[in-house]
Amino acid sequence: MRSPLLLALGSFAMGCAADPPSGPAAAWLEQKTAVHVHSVHSHDACDGQPRVDGEPNAACAQDLRDGVCATDYDHVFLTDHDVEMAGVPWDELLEPLHRAGDAWVGGEARLGLAM
Repeated sequence: MRSPLLLALGSFAMGCAADPPSGPAAAWLEQKTAVHVHSVHSHDACDGQPRVDGEPNAACAQDLRDGVCATDYDHVFLTDHDVEMAGVPWDELLEPLHRAGDAWVGGEARLGLAM
């Protein structure tokens, strides 16, 4: 089963699992990707309420995860605004989206999240 991916490279990416192709076609893999999505680290995300009582909007983070799976995306690049991201340590940026069973990409550097 293919793992969905959430990458952090100045932006982030994520997606939902599906079975990978096999045979000769396996050399080519079609990927459904969104390249400009905001998370709880941007003022214009979450209907303008990315934080609730100073904390990341948990319901909004869950909506993002659910939306990625419902639309069958393989990757989503999170392109949050640096003003909101600057106050959060790099290794904590994806915490609001992390759930039990997810895998960190990049080890302790937490460059991404496989959901």
